[in-house]
Amino acid sequence: MLSPKTRATTRRSVHTAARTLAATVLLAGGVAVASAAPAHASAADCVHGAQGFVDIPDWMPNGTSQESFTMDPGTAAAATIHLETASIQGQSRGYAAIIGNTLAGDQFWMDWTTSYSNGSASGWTQCGPFTVGTGQVATTPAMRTDNSPAWRFRACGSRGGGAVRCTPWW
Repeated sequence: MLSPKTRATTRRSVHTAARTLAATVLLAGGVAVASAAPAHASAADCVHGAQGFVDIPDWMPNGTSQESFTMDPGTAAAATIHLETASIQGQSRGYAAIIGNTLAGDQFWMDWTTSYSNGSASGWTQCGPFTVGTGQVATTPAMRTDNSPAWRFRACGSRGGGAVRCTPWW
């Protein structure tokens, strides 16, 4: 039979090993999850000039739609999410816009990557999500475009927290 002192030491060793194992599993899981999507998603990553983004008005005129998709197509509640480009502050910039019959709780955002290769991106910054109200037109902040094939944008969104859709990378 073990003495009380030996039992206490053994118990501490087992608890320390269990905590270390749990921390290792959580860390490994976090790395796997982080590689599949942006490390974090926040409007703070792109508003007020963060990371070179430029705030633009929600009614941004004269944009050219590069890619788009419609939520609830063919219905009275159809709303469209566009990936657009426009000359803003003397530079070509990309941004996402949501227009049409938006519903309260619809969300949209723009993903931006500088690591696009072989049809996919290994990481990106998510500018958003931004939540709109009923009938609201809105845009994300804009990021300058670049001729590099690794520099890409896409617009994403969901209707009322439902399934997420994205345009192709442009």
